[in-house]
Amino acid sequence: MISNAEAKSAELRRVAGDYVDDVMRQAEESLRNSLETIQSAHSAVRTANGTRPAAASSRRDREPEEKDFISFQ
Repeated sequence: MISNAEAKSAELRRVAGDYVDDVMRQAEESLRNSLETIQSAHSAVRTANGTRPAAASSRRDREPEEKDFISFQ
């Protein structure tokens, strides 16, 4: 009886591990696809605006300044 419960427990752990692995793989794939879509849209916007991509560090490594915002006045 105990060995039967241990066998079922081991099988349950294996199946749960497989399930989690599959869910994580699907999440990674979905995120990868979303990132590709965002990058394509960003590239299309840059192309439409005729701009080059700015260096990431110049935009992210500093606090926003007044000139970074659009004034609607």
